[in-house]
Amino acid sequence: MPRRALEPTTTITVRLPLPLIDVLDQEVNRLRQETPGLNATRADAVRYLISLGKARLDMSAFYDPRIYSDAEIAKFEEDKIPAKTRSWLEKRYKR
Repeated sequence: MPRRALEPTTTITVRLPLPLIDVLDQEVNRLRQETPGLNATRADAVRYLISLGKARLDMSAFYDPRIYSDAEIAKFEEDKIPAKTRSWLEKRYKR
C-alpha cells in the first residue's frame, strides 16, 4: 500500500554524479540499518538529507538581517562553509 504524504507533494527529476549516488546509497543503507522495518529508498534519503540541510540553514538571516558575533563568524570556518559563502556572510553581517 503506498504511503500518503502529510502535505501536498510533487515529483522532481535530478541528475547526480555517480560519486554522489554512492553517498546517497550509503545513506539509504544507514537508514535501513537504523530503522528496521522501514524499507528506505533513495527518495527517503534525499528527503531526509534535504530536511537536515534546511534545519541547519539559518534562513532568518536572509529575511531579517542580523549581526553575527565574532564567535559565530569563527564557527563558519569550523563548519567548513564554502569560502565564497563564508566571505559573503562575513562582509554582510560582521559588526
